[in-house]
Amino acid sequence: ELAGNRFMPNDVVAGALIAIASDIELWQRQDKRDEKLNDVVSAGFDKKSLVDAVSKGVIWSEKFDRLRNDYLKKKEVALSELPKRILVKNYIGKNFGFAVAENFLSSAEAGQKLLDAATIDVAAIIYRDGRLSFRRKEGCNIDLKALAKIFGGGGHAYSSGGSITNDFRNVSHENL
Repeated sequence: ELAGNRFMPNDVVAGALIAIASDIELWQRQDKRDEKLNDVVSAGFDKKSLVDAVSKGVIWSEKFDRLRNDYLKKKEVALSELPKRILVKNYIGKNFGFAVAENFLSSAEAGQKLLDAATIDVAAIIYRDGRLSFRRKEGCNIDLKALAKIFGGGGHAYSSGGSITNDFRNVSHENL
């Protein structure tokens, strides 16, 4: 935003990107272009090609629209299948819901889908590429940042992530 305002104050593309990047007001997005572009990247569109297109002034195109629509259908199916795969286990007095998710699903959407679909306190999403994501219900007092740290990750007390590539020989429930 600063670079765009300083070096390209009259550039239409820079102005559009600044508007997209600085859109959040009280956690609400007013401009849906950022979400649409994020969906295009999640659909597998090459990030470098996206930057090339945007640098030429193409903020949105029919190709992006087709990719996004295909992705949204695929995402809807994957999210609807996720609760069918949940395995609930009780640890330290809390119900953890474990499910394997497709790599293209966001941790926020996948975690919330599980929390809404099952009687669990914590959603533990395992991605096929080794990523882990944790999300807790409001009122649950588990510090998920501490849990993610065990898996080489981080985040917040209510939502965090890590990966399953670490050595877990020294992990105990006291670490939570």
